[in-house]
Amino acid sequence: MQALPQLLRLQSLESIIDPLLWILVPETALLNAIALIEAGSKNVFVFSSLQVAEWLTKHDRIMLVASETRLKTAKIFEVMIPW
Repeated sequence: MQALPQLLRLQSLESIIDPLLWILVPETALLNAIALIEAGSKNVFVFSSLQVAEWLTKHDRIMLVASETRLKTAKIFEVMIPW
């Protein structure tokens, strides 16, 4: 059985890796994390004890703004969902 050519097409590494990848600590101000996403980053990763604890996406940004979270005073760890 032959594989279809369109299924064999692989994306280049440059198109997969986010060039604006930011790694933050849970104590980072939520407003700062959202600003990084607004600046063009696809995701913001939150590390705690050398492990990924959470990541924020553009979708999360929309949900946080809509939820009326106090963006100026909240820290990332206050809105993180436990794994």
